[in-house]
Amino acid sequence: MSLLRKINSPQDLKKIPREALPELAKDIRALILETVSEKGGHLGASLGTVELT
Repeated sequence: MSLLRKINSPQDLKKIPREALPELAKDIRALILETVSEKGGHLGASLGTVELT
């Protein structure tokens, strides 16, 4: 989750090169899966949002 940790604002997100966005999406998916496995909840809608990227 290295890219995800570098994002603290929308400006940080805008600085990420386009070619790095698939890696960022992968990091977001991993965080969602980790969080849902620990806390419970619905998974589908969150992953669907990541796929929009």
